[in-house]
Amino acid sequence: MSERGGSGSPKLTGSALEAVRHRGSHLQIIASAGAGKTEVVSQRVVDLLADGVAPEAIVAFTFTARAAEELKNRIVQRVEGRLGKAALGRLERSVRRHDSCLLLSPTAAAGASIRDVRRT
Repeated sequence: MSERGGSGSPKLTGSALEAVRHRGSHLQIIASAGAGKTEVVSQRVVDLLADGVAPEAIVAFTFTARAAEELKNRIVQRVEGRLGKAALGRLERSVRRHDSCLLLSPTAAAGASIRDVRRT
């Protein structure tokens, strides 16, 4: 993934490229830290937009607020690089970020409370 593609994005190969180009069903990407998940998801979102999928029809999840912010920034960079600045306005009007996590109390493993925390 170290080569650069035509839009300045890392050039993906193998299963990463297959994930970006996958169509016909939802896709879950699971990999270890530093494996390139954020890049794959960002390029997939841009690829879907390039294929004419409405921004409102795309949902991308990640685990932390920090990762969500990085994903958003990378999608913006990739959209501008591949689809141009005009596409950014449409995208930015559609982006919504919803953080959701389950907070487990120290005794949750023993059957105590799990608190659902949501921020929109």
